[in-house]
Amino acid sequence: MMQDVSFHRGKKNGKEIRWFYNGKPYYEKNFLHGKLHGVKKEWDMQSELKVSEIWNSGRLHEKLK
Repeated sequence: MMQDVSFHRGKKNGKEIRWFYNGKPYYEKNFLHGKLHGVKKEWDMQSELKVSEIWNSGRLHEKLK
């Protein structure tokens, strides 16, 4: 798998994206000071959305799928 993630002062900060080897997205997560914050989405290998959630400072705020 391929991955792109940003860090600030040693903690994840910003968007983290990971792709399957075939180039299709596996997940997309947003972080703020090392905690999930914002939209989190996960797909299967056929690009079907399996998980869609909204996080706020490391706590699940809303599960959309």
